[in-house]
Amino acid sequence: MLKFIVEPRNYEFFWRPLFCGISIALLSLTLSPKVVSPVSLNNIDKIYHLVAFASFSGSFRLAFSSLKIFYLITLSCLFGVMIEIVQHFIPNRSFSLADILADVLGVLLGVLIVKYLSTYKIRDQ
Repeated sequence: MLKFIVEPRNYEFFWRPLFCGISIALLSLTLSPKVVSPVSLNNIDKIYHLVAFASFSGSFRLAFSSLKIFYLITLSCLFGVMIEIVQHFIPNRSFSLADILADVLGVLLGVLIVKYLSTYKIRDQ
């Protein structure tokens, strides 16, 4: 099972459509007008940002494994900043530096998780 992660270049055909799907879902969830919820937990959206961008950057890393980590992190962070800037112009949405920080932490988390999982050696069974 970990072969998908340990040898991502052999499985990019699998990871690229998944990355595209995650990207589309992320854009549709972050760029649609927000429905105001009567009950909310303070700052729970920061956890959503963290998880979303960890998924985004992790799948990005696996889909384009030959891309240098610096470029992957830079592009992923710029994607988060771009989303925040566009949200400023969407009803019931706003620009937030805290959201950008959560995005950046999510990007780093996703890259670290993939790096950690890719260090596993596949044992012959």
